[in-house]
Amino acid sequence: MKLAIVEDRQEHVDRLQSFIEKYREEHNEQFQIFIFSDGLKFLDAYKRGFDIVFMDINMPHIDGMETAKRLREIDKNTCLIFITEHSSFAVSGYEVSAFDFILKPVEYARFAEKLTKAVEFVRKNDRGIVHLKNKDVLRMVKISDINYIESAGHKVIYHYADTQFETWGSLDEVEKKLPSDCFARCGKSYLINLAAVASVNGNEVAMLNGDALLISRLKKKEFIEKLTLYAMS
Repeated sequence: MKLAIVEDRQEHVDRLQSFIEKYREEHNEQFQIFIFSDGLKFLDAYKRGFDIVFMDINMPHIDGMETAKRLREIDKNTCLIFITEHSSFAVSGYEVSAFDFILKPVEYARFAEKLTKAVEFVRKNDRGIVHLKNKDVLRMVKISDINYIESAGHKVIYHYADTQFETWGSLDEVEKKLPSDCFARCGKSYLINLAAVASVNGNEVAMLNGDALLISRLKKKEFIEKLTLYAMS
């Protein structure tokens, strides 16, 4: 699991690193830690893939809140935890989908509690990577980025992030390779990532990316049951 610390004061960086190391030993976790001294360096070096980001609010050049706004333009899913001296920033955090806040001075017990919740969140929403191939093109796509998969004849179309990718195969074959508690068929032609569902209206599924998919009469009961179980987990 890849963690980023965005913090300009070295003593605070050292404290967070020591806490992560202690947590890693206590919980037998595997973490890669990346350090950035300000928001601009973090954004310049950013590539999709950080699972958890610990970000200071008060930093030079651009503050943590502005950094977070720019981060969300390129990655809407990273688990973002603010480190701040003022609890009043919690309200502003909703604007950038912050997962949580930790107040300074950071204490280990509180930090460990927040990190446990973050790790559980990441594991629930990120089930690994699928390798998609079409002719000479190979793409690696995070399963959590997939909105839904569509069957069209002998082709399978992956709708993920803001794009789509076509491969050859069958939806039945694809379904066997994906976590059954996170994906469900709403009909013969669609396999949906339950985390990407915005709402169900009658016989239509509204997706978070704006698409609307029809639920078949035969699949509706099973689909609603799986969606309900997922939402309650």
